[in-house]
Amino acid sequence: MKNLLIIFVILLFNSLNIFAQKTITIGILVDQYSENTEPLVSKLKEDIIAVSGSEANIIFKGILQNNFDLDEANSNYQDLVESNTDIILSFGTVNSLMLIQKDKFSKPTIVFGALSTDLLEFNDTQKTSGINNLTFIISPFSYKEDLNVFKELYDFKKIGVLIDEHLFSTTYLTKIFEDYFSKIDASFTFIPIDAEKMTNSFDDVDAVYLIGGFHLSNVERLKLINEINSRKLPSFTSLGVNLVEEGILASNKPKSNIERFSRRIALSVEAIITGENAANLPLFIDYKSILTINYNVANLINFPLRYSLVAKADFVGGKNKRPSTNALSVVDVMNAVVDKNLGLASEKKNIEISEQNIRNAKSSYIPQLNASIRGSYFDPKTALLSQGQNAEITTVGNLTLNQTCWHNKITKINGFNCKSSLNKIG
Repeated sequence: MKNLLIIFVILLFNSLNIFAQKTITIGILVDQYSENTEPLVSKLKEDIIAVSGSEANIIFKGILQNNFDLDEANSNYQDLVESNTDIILSFGTVNSLMLIQKDKFSKPTIVFGALSTDLLEFNDTQKTSGINNLTFIISPFSYKEDLNVFKELYDFKKIGVLIDEHLFSTTYLTKIFEDYFSKIDASFTFIPIDAEKMTNSFDDVDAVYLIGGFHLSNVERLKLINEINSRKLPSFTSLGVNLVEEGILASNKPKSNIERFSRRIALSVEAIITGENAANLPLFIDYKSILTINYNVANLINFPLRYSLVAKADFVGGKNKRPSTNALSVVDVMNAVVDKNLGLASEKKNIEISEQNIRNAKSSYIPQLNASIRGSYFDPKTALLSQGQNAEITTVGNLTLNQTCWHNKITKINGFNCKSSLNKIG
């Protein structure tokens, strides 16, 4: 009976705790719900419940997509603001462009995704948004920084910037690229991404920069990449190493980590639920940019790889690409670098000099035989006066054997130097 009473009390306590939990309704905005966004959204829901499930009863509303229409994106956002939604999660370039134009946010809003820092009016030291009810969770990358790296990799003269068709006339992007190219000896043109219709769009460009295409299916994306490579155009992407592995030449962004991204959003949701203002939450997921090059693609399009890239680049192979007969091995790269490095050549000479000094030192252990003879003739009168004390003829012979040797039991000589001498005086 006592055990039953204890069980009843525990069940009653848990029931009261459930009823005491507040209910939090979360709305999600996406540009388009596709095979690319589905894994992220699913992982996001799972992590939010895992992190905040003890703090509140989490309810997710239906996902609202704008299909890359800016007006539709604004309408979806207003629907969430005017409904019983407690927290708004926004993903996608169009949603991000819509939100950065707003001054006030009546409900906590978390913006996450591949949003270039060129679009944000934040200084280099800013760590939070400082805007009531708004925070960004973004992987910090910059179109301008990408172009700087690409320009160092390949001195393009006219680059085709591949963007989603719905962003073709976006003034924000136009201003960024016009400002950048006004300061360098090169030009650009926007090319709307359409895997079926863009064959002739590459005729007057000598390089390609891919910043869109997230909505493309795997088949459409590979078709686009194959078209670029068949024209032997150097390509660069802001979308990460994943596309380099599929056949884009290079990227300055690391491989995306959905789990890390999702966990960070979940922690931000938990902070808001417990009373923290989104304006005070950290903005960026920091990572170290690194140049990644697909060496199979480089060989396929006859792209020259400079030795200066080896020290600061990662090399990966493309998928479904034939093995290159001219692939760089680790030994080839090391030999080429050693041959070109004057500092290493100088050190090699120093080593050779030191080895000669060692040989000279070892020569001291070789036996040395020295022989000398000396003869003297004296005046006989002098010998007579000296009563024979001085010989009439004096001959001195000297034979000396010198050898430096190690101290050991065989020689039975104390010390490290052995000296044998034979003198003959006649």
